[in-house]
Amino acid sequence: MDLPDDQLVVYDVAGPRGQQVVTAARELAEEVVELRCFWDFDDPEGGRIGFWGPGDVVVASFPGWYRAECDLARFPDGWLPLPDKPGERWEDFDREWYLAAQRDGEWVYLFQSDLAELTARVEGSAEAVAGSAPGTVEVNGVEGTWYRIGLDAFQAAWARAQSQAKRIVAQRGGDSS
Repeated sequence: MDLPDDQLVVYDVAGPRGQQVVTAARELAEEVVELRCFWDFDDPEGGRIGFWGPGDVVVASFPGWYRAECDLARFPDGWLPLPDKPGERWEDFDREWYLAAQRDGEWVYLFQSDLAELTARVEGSAEAVAGSAPGTVEVNGVEGTWYRIGLDAFQAAWARAQSQAKRIVAQRGGDSS
């Protein structure tokens, strides 16, 4: 797929209705200068992680990543949810949620939306348009979020999260399985 220089592919899935592709303009991504991680331990399945930007806006969440603290504690230091090659997407999803992260130069772009709705409403290719609030986009009537974070800030946030995860697991006696 040939894209204009200002576009990134944020969703590319072969589904029951054929190939579904969503693109978003870099300029629509809301810049986040600093990320702070948060933990949710309310679920008996285990801790889940997410990241806030300014004003406690959720920039990235991982609702299906149970026991995230255990995984992060045992992952190699410096692990990031990014592919090794710039331009490729790292994706995480479950039935109702989708998150894609990709590096583009010194930026990390994060797209998050409802997977079931995207699958139901996107046919062929679609372009995200500006949403009703900063950091939001709309794709065929489906709301999503679209943020960009400097690579250094993204790495620092994940390093802090990994450090916190190691402390959480150590306080429980060191079991990260």
